[in-house]
Amino acid sequence: MSVALICFGCGKANVTAPDNPSTDQHALARQSVEPGYNRPRSQSEPDPKPKIDSRPPVSKARQAIVQAATTAVGTPYRWGGLSPKGFDCSGLVVYTYRKIGIHVPRTAKSQFKNCTAVTRRNIKPADLVFFSVPRKKGVVHVGIYIGKGQFVHAPGRGRKVTRASLDNIYFKQHLIRAGNFLKKESG
Repeated sequence: MSVALICFGCGKANVTAPDNPSTDQHALARQSVEPGYNRPRSQSEPDPKPKIDSRPPVSKARQAIVQAATTAVGTPYRWGGLSPKGFDCSGLVVYTYRKIGIHVPRTAKSQFKNCTAVTRRNIKPADLVFFSVPRKKGVVHVGIYIGKGQFVHAPGRGRKVTRASLDNIYFKQHLIRAGNFLKKESG
């Protein structure tokens, strides 16, 4: 007797068992649904190791800040704005931190001066990223890091809140600091 296991959704037979009743049916079923298998594994091949994310989990406070920031993507820039009707860069920070009950200074320059510094190596989602503004001495721009090298910011007049990459050559050259206003137990 020959057995064929069908992969639901694609309709292709992934494994055909020989007429040998001693074949491990559970192993055949596992092989048919595990990604990357289109042939039976030999007895000597080890089970693939699951990929484990070695980073510690992000706190609920950080998750709330990231959620508020990503929800704001597409909101128009508005100088002095700190609501979903419109944001400037520091207003977006005030709004997102307010979501978790933390008051932060209103301007990017004050946020820069008063936050707890974080090294780029240790940056976590919800940390703030600060950039110098060329040809405007003392002016600082701020965004909210959301993970995987990305941050959300309100870039300026005529634009909308958007995601950007810290690997972008412009931002890489002008990044001057990272920091946050979170208490130590908030992650």
